[in-house]
Amino acid sequence: MKIDPKFFESGAVTAISGEFGPMGELAVIKLLCAIRDSGYYLEWSVQRKMMMLRMLPGVTFDTLERIVERLAEYGFFSSRKLKSGVLTSAEIQKEYIREIGAGKARRRLGWPHLLVDLQEFGIIPAADDAIVGEEPYDTPLRIDRMKPLAEQPYMKVRLRTTNPAIHIYRRVDNPDFMHRTVSHPPGAGIINASRR
Repeated sequence: MKIDPKFFESGAVTAISGEFGPMGELAVIKLLCAIRDSGYYLEWSVQRKMMMLRMLPGVTFDTLERIVERLAEYGFFSSRKLKSGVLTSAEIQKEYIREIGAGKARRRLGWPHLLVDLQEFGIIPAADDAIVGEEPYDTPLRIDRMKPLAEQPYMKVRLRTTNPAIHIYRRVDNPDFMHRTVSHPPGAGIINASRR
């Protein structure tokens, strides 16, 4: 996760700093690190709050609750998701998708608590597999249909795109590939010890 050099000058962080001082700023950084460590959202349970308090000496349970509520009020976190016990935001999610890359994002099976449209990044969620009638996504396919599978060192996997007419493939190793061993004539490669 990259931190903007003007992070502490952003409206929400400045407001938190004004109300809670340096501990408020530290709490924001610790919360962002915890979210990024778990992906793009954080289950805001009592256990998680207690773990966070251990990393913020001098901050009480009520103060931490107020910091998070203020951050949601300022739009730093989604207030709708906070009501259901989740810390996330559209900006955090967009940054996460950009960081992992579209390829990994396409292979992700579930997207709970999503606030952004994945198609904006050229990603169709895995749940849409049933709609596509032709070849399945993420299933290894032959590269050369004429050659036996055991003679092909690689296979291809179709990736998801927003346009079903576009086929983008990724090359993968073929686990059934039979490596051919080169046979040598008898005695080849053996050094005769008697000649010196």
